[in-house]
Amino acid sequence: MLFVDGDDVLSKYYVEKMLDALDRYETDLVIGRYTLNRKELGFPQCETSDKMSDAELLRRKLVRGEGEGYLWNKVFKLEIIRKEQLKFDESLDLFEDLKFVYQYLACAQKIVEISDIVYWYRSRDDSAVHQLNADKRWQQYKVIKYFKSNERNLNADDKLNEELLFYAWMYLKSSVKLKEDLKRREVLSDIKSLFFKINIIDNIKQAVCLIFSWMK
Repeated sequence: MLFVDGDDVLSKYYVEKMLDALDRYETDLVIGRYTLNRKELGFPQCETSDKMSDAELLRRKLVRGEGEGYLWNKVFKLEIIRKEQLKFDESLDLFEDLKFVYQYLACAQKIVEISDIVYWYRSRDDSAVHQLNADKRWQQYKVIKYFKSNERNLNADDKLNEELLFYAWMYLKSSVKLKEDLKRREVLSDIKSLFFKINIIDNIKQAVCLIFSWMK
């Protein structure tokens, strides 16, 4: 199974390359390289080869913000999706893809990243990812918190906590003029628990900026 954004462009070899890798490597997930420059579409990445990896490793990278949770450069096995009854979280407008990929990787074992550039991603200023209001920032924060609740062995991991702090501050900044006391209380509780553990100077700066925003 594959997913494609309607305004992007695929290499004419996209399906062939991705399915060939799925069969040849007997893997659970295939990741194709993408480009922001259409002229590069269809060419292998210089001095690289197909790379096998472990699904658990990629899953941990995702929760630390070190991996990419896009759907459109991946091919999934429908049998795994059906067996594990994986579904998209329809309450999300953002990060629904990241959450789905995370859940899929928890059920997978082997993955392969092919060297061919098979996808041209067209970035638009009016896309959802560039229209971030308080509600969308809240969704991002909740997905990261979902990761934290599931990755109990990574609860003390600085990278994961940095991700949670980042989206917590982003939500607070975007909701300054809104009456969302319950949401704000939850976010502030997480910030309080991590405030003096990581990124102390940045946390102080964020807090000062936020206080000034509230006072306006």
